[in-house]
Amino acid sequence: ASTDTIQESMSWLRGSASVLARRMVPATLRVMPAGVEQRRYKSEKAKPDMNLYPLAQAIEKAKNEAPKRNFEESIDFAMFLNIDPRKADHQIRTLTVLPHGTGKDKKVCVFALDDAQIEQAKEAGAYVVGGEELVNEVKNGRLDFDATVATPKAMKLLSKVARVLGPRGLMPNNKLGTVTDDVAGKVRELKGGITLRADKAGNLHANVGKRSFSPDQIKDNILAIVDTVLELRPTGVKDPYIKSTALSSSMGPSFRILASDLTALASSPTAAATPRVAAPVAAGAPLRFIKPNEWADADINRVRSKKLRRYLIARRSAEGLETPEDTQADTFAARSRRRHVDAKNRKAAAAA
Repeated sequence: ASTDTIQESMSWLRGSASVLARRMVPATLRVMPAGVEQRRYKSEKAKPDMNLYPLAQAIEKAKNEAPKRNFEESIDFAMFLNIDPRKADHQIRTLTVLPHGTGKDKKVCVFALDDAQIEQAKEAGAYVVGGEELVNEVKNGRLDFDATVATPKAMKLLSKVARVLGPRGLMPNNKLGTVTDDVAGKVRELKGGITLRADKAGNLHANVGKRSFSPDQIKDNILAIVDTVLELRPTGVKDPYIKSTALSSSMGPSFRILASDLTALASSPTAAATPRVAAPVAAGAPLRFIKPNEWADADINRVRSKKLRRYLIARRSAEGLETPEDTQADTFAARSRRRHVDAKNRKAAAAA
């Protein structure tokens, strides 16, 4: 073979070896040549800012500290709630209206059969309105809308497209109020509102506007969401209900917000309440358990466990204690105590 042929073969082998090496080495271990990284992200790759800021300061930082992009970024608000979405009563899913909207014009599709309702939906700004013919269009692949509303009479037609709308979150739902006869009001609400839904980890994300919004507009939208979340607080949730919150632009760094500042600014009656502490057991409430050092003071008549009641009676009898609660009424505890005393006296008499 000629020298040129040998050199070409060696060059090909070297190229193949470098490709194989890149494929075998994980991406996290590859060393990028200097200057390859985009300059835009050099300052953003620094250690995340873990400081807590008041709401007004966090809004200013989210708006101004990230570099300008060649598109208008959204402002995103995130909350971490102290809930367990696996429980049915801890699930949070609702529709809330933002005072200043999200900056995006939502396309609302309305399914209605009555001519008057169709006209009302069109006047309210619905993107498309129709009945059976619209259902057939959706069945054939038309999905150029962001939300749907249906009248109760039109719901029977939507069974044909439930498998198309359902997985995309577009199926009208009674829980969200999107099945209603007031189609005009619901269209206006959807065009200015968002759906709040907590994921399986208890996180809740929401778009609260555009970067071009004023700080006051973003603040009003955030407080509207906080009010809604506080009103939907499940029973039995321990404090803190809102564990942490953060604000960021679409491609900018995140800034944590003081949860206490949010609850202080919110208008919900539950927001201004001080952190709740465990209340003392109400008089007459059943006792499921007692502490080891409370055996002499606990109200036996309120103890639910039979075994625990018998233990307390025996322990107090052995110590020679008797409380008024034990003999006030002819309760199970009082009868058990009398039986225990009678048995003790019989044994003493037999021994004598």
